[in-house]
Amino acid sequence: MVKALDYEIEDDFKSYYLPDKSEEEQIEIKIYYPLLILQQDLYSAFLKGKNFILKKSKHIQFRKQYHSIYSKEIKTYCIDVITEDYLPKYLKIIDKESIRIQNTIKKRKEEVFQSIKQIIKNIKEDKNFKNAISYREWLEF
Repeated sequence: MVKALDYEIEDDFKSYYLPDKSEEEQIEIKIYYPLLILQQDLYSAFLKGKNFILKKSKHIQFRKQYHSIYSKEIKTYCIDVITEDYLPKYLKIIDKESIRIQNTIKKRKEEVFQSIKQIIKNIKEDKNFKNAISYREWLEF
């Protein structure tokens, strides 16, 4: 799953191009939600003292580190693992998060635009960027 996610992210960055002087920079924010849905029971495991505890769960987050072949860096991906019956609640969580992000961006619209302009300026001024494989190192955060 992380290899496929890393590929999709890289593919998005490869499709990016710097705008001409006459063009205004388009804003496109992509948030990835890697998700594994299980039809059976899901258990979280943790240590409590010297005891290993299993607890039935509906939703856990799995963190996976992966050495990206594209960015040549170690990336940490967070994968949501849920049970099938938890999916409607999970989608509500994602909807609420999406609305919260939209509202934050709207409130700070001027700061967002200024940040984008600065990033584009930095890319254009970077003398070494001509040797870079993609814009990923500049645009990913």
